[in-house]
Amino acid sequence: MVIDFKPAGEPGTRAEFTYHMTPATILITGKGRLSVGKDLEAVLRKIEYWHQAPVIRFRIMARQGQGTWHGVRWDGKGATAFVLNETDENKAKQALLLKHPIEEAGSPSDREIDANQKPVMSDHDKNLFIEQHKDGYAILRGGVKEPLAVEPTQDAAIEKARKLDPDAAIHVERVRNVEGGGRDKWRRI
Repeated sequence: MVIDFKPAGEPGTRAEFTYHMTPATILITGKGRLSVGKDLEAVLRKIEYWHQAPVIRFRIMARQGQGTWHGVRWDGKGATAFVLNETDENKAKQALLLKHPIEEAGSPSDREIDANQKPVMSDHDKNLFIEQHKDGYAILRGGVKEPLAVEPTQDAAIEKARKLDPDAAIHVERVRNVEGGGRDKWRRI
């Protein structure tokens, strides 16, 4: 009998890599024989799986080993790379944050890499929100539209949110209606 402890549904990759996330950037370094660039979409899907949220708003750069850094545009379906011509991580990050590749963009969504764009994870984004959902109670991260999880009860959602991110502030939507219509305010737990 063989027992596989790999979670079902976890995306696979052919390229070996490490990555580092900041609130605004993702830096990917290929470690194996197969270049990260040749398996870029699978690598980004795996990072999204581990992060439990889309990473399309992050500024992303990748390189193989100690090679030249490349900027990456990711729309959740396809990835394209553009040359940053830097081997130094800090210089490459500066070039990535300052570059505005309008002339290279294939679609308007590609133009979202913009030097004036706010950092992806503001303090508000580090919070978890629990609100009513058609299937129970959804756990959402601020700034992300898709729920991280949906639980049948509010208590189960609170417990799951604590497991997902023990350091996050959790805000629960009050489910009573108030005068003037609509929901009451959020309460922090």
